[in-house]
Amino acid sequence: MKVHVHPGAREDILEAAWFYDEQEAGLGDRVASFLESQIHEIARTPGLHRRYVHFHGALAQGAFPYYMIYYTLELDGLHVRAVLDHRRDPKHIRRRLRSA
Repeated sequence: MKVHVHPGAREDILEAAWFYDEQEAGLGDRVASFLESQIHEIARTPGLHRRYVHFHGALAQGAFPYYMIYYTLELDGLHVRAVLDHRRDPKHIRRRLRSA
């Protein structure tokens, strides 16, 4: 299945990488790579994840389990709309999903 990562989701991944690089040099690259691999794993079984209003949501499995990947299924493939750390303020998450 073709995967489309929207600009906002790409920014979410870069923000996560920046945050983790601030914690430990090189960790940002690991989290970005992990999230990319999770996105491609979702593409293997699209639509099986719980729906959250307009999106399917897949909780990351593995080294960084706090991330939820929000996506939609469309005729041309899987569209990743947001990649959010669920330890953040729920108001931030709701605002980000409204703009996704």
